[in-house]
Amino acid sequence: MRNKLPIKPSVQHLGRRALLAGLFPLLLLAGCASNDVDPDTLPVELADFTAALQVEELWSRNIGTTDAEHTAQIRPAVSDGVVYVANSNGRVMALDLATGDQIWRIDTNRDLAAATGVGDGLVLVSSTDGEVIALDATDGSERWRHALSSEVLAAPSAGFGVTVALALDGRVYALDSNSGEQVWRADAVKPLLTLRGNASPEIVEGVALIGHDSGKVAAYRLSDGANLWTARVGAPEGANELERMVDVDARPRYLNGLVYGLSYQGGLMAISPQTGRGNWFQPASSIKEIGLFGGTVAITDDQSRLFAYNAISGSPLWDSLVVRNRQATGPVVADNWVAVADFQGYVHFLRRTNGSVIQRVRVGRNPVSSPLVPISDGVLVLDDSGRLTALGVRANN
Repeated sequence: MRNKLPIKPSVQHLGRRALLAGLFPLLLLAGCASNDVDPDTLPVELADFTAALQVEELWSRNIGTTDAEHTAQIRPAVSDGVVYVANSNGRVMALDLATGDQIWRIDTNRDLAAATGVGDGLVLVSSTDGEVIALDATDGSERWRHALSSEVLAAPSAGFGVTVALALDGRVYALDSNSGEQVWRADAVKPLLTLRGNASPEIVEGVALIGHDSGKVAAYRLSDGANLWTARVGAPEGANELERMVDVDARPRYLNGLVYGLSYQGGLMAISPQTGRGNWFQPASSIKEIGLFGGTVAITDDQSRLFAYNAISGSPLWDSLVVRNRQATGPVVADNWVAVADFQGYVHFLRRTNGSVIQRVRVGRNPVSSPLVPISDGVLVLDDSGRLTALGVRANN
């Protein structure tokens, strides 16, 4: 039932985000053992604020736990008033977006590495043994399965009759959305050392946008896999392979007639979709999802610092340290606010125009590793315990 009670404010591959998420507990241990720890490496304390938003829990539902290795790759997706969500044990569910009521639930009988993608009437997940599994969005019945060359650590995407998946070995697969048969395959050079994870494909106007571990964003024509252009978002630099990692693990985004790409130890770039040339570039390092709305693009870097830019010119709008070192998610940007969640289950709302904190609520005591998902006048939050919460947001009267 709808709950209108407001929430109380308040080594080819490194292991799962080992450089980033694994750093935090080590710093805590170091702080216990020594007084010499740099305070700038510790999670920032939560400061007081003046509330300017009303946030209420619309509904909450237990989806089932996901193993720690895949919490960032298991994320909800929304289409036509339905939420599609899964857990790593193979359960996939469809829920009514307005109420949280279950529409259907199935078990794929596979351990899942990534979920969920939607498109072409399909719900798409990938298994730990490299299968892409397509379910019918209306009732969850299985439409097809297709085994790829290696594990798929980002939810596949579908559109224009084609399902696209990026395998861990760097190969891009295009499958017929009706039959699951392979349409084409594109190979890409993969560095010797990468972070464990990939970016979901973005499908726009008959083109698949792919983020590669080489620091590049590439555009492939959906019909035949032709490489239309490749843009370098991060340039490998440094004395060793660790320093030269420039993975693009954030899904490329398209808005305002521009493609946005973000890399680890590289930067945020706005790319012309006609030529593949960069319109503007800002240095950055992140594996978190890009937030976009209207004229604002926002990111969370690998120290959980927030940055907002003019989406057209790239000029800085503001930056914020309010969730620094709190393992914050990538931002969701809405008309009047920007939201991120952290390792203590807090969801922080900042004013879109200047980055000031205008609300903070706690959905639980578990970390939130899965990206936040925007909904109309709100956001979906899936925490690491498998609790999915829908938050409704409106300005104070």
